[in-house]
Amino acid sequence: MKGKCKICANEYTQSGMSRHLKSCLNKNYEKIIEEGQSQEIKYYHIYVKGTNWSDYWLQLQVKADAKLSDFDKFLRDIWLECCNHLSEFEINEQHFTFSGLNMNHKIKDVLREKTKFSYIYDFGSYTKLDLNVVNVFKAEEREEKISVLTRNHQPEIKCSHCDNLAEFVCSSCYNGGWYCSDCLDKHEENDCMRGTDNLLPVVNSPRVGVCAYSGS
Repeated sequence: MKGKCKICANEYTQSGMSRHLKSCLNKNYEKIIEEGQSQEIKYYHIYVKGTNWSDYWLQLQVKADAKLSDFDKFLRDIWLECCNHLSEFEINEQHFTFSGLNMNHKIKDVLREKTKFSYIYDFGSYTKLDLNVVNVFKAEEREEKISVLTRNHQPEIKCSHCDNLAEFVCSSCYNGGWYCSDCLDKHEENDCMRGTDNLLPVVNSPRVGVCAYSGS
């Protein structure tokens, strides 16, 4: 699955994007930062992917003084939020929960280069993410605490009943839960207990088809 680099606009595969971004960040930020004109600040280059849906991934630029609560909100907004479920980071066997004060820790206080950690949203119909600090670097300060460096292109998921791309998904259908608009009548034939109320749009997120998630 490919994605586009937001810095140079070139496309790379998931496996090659981290290597590219490490080089692209160093090369381009050297040109951007001019001595005496811009203030350098420390950033974390963090790679995020779905634990069970690894075709969905993000690579982010995160300010060192951003809080875990800022990171939590960003992940909810771009990928996860549906019903205000609980969430949690696990970093070096320590748990930082949505409802706990320890979400006030700053990124620079809990993460180091090459740190691997995880995040979970919703402890019922959960969505779990794997995260990795690829690099720590200095760059011109931006207003945003967290920004997207790259994101996977929308995976092409076929309708379960024809060769069209799926537009809807039903998490309650045990067989053939992906539907294009032309095959919605097949959903009725599946005798889904929740009917059309359980149909959700196909979105670019590892939470596609889960709970009531309908996109960022």
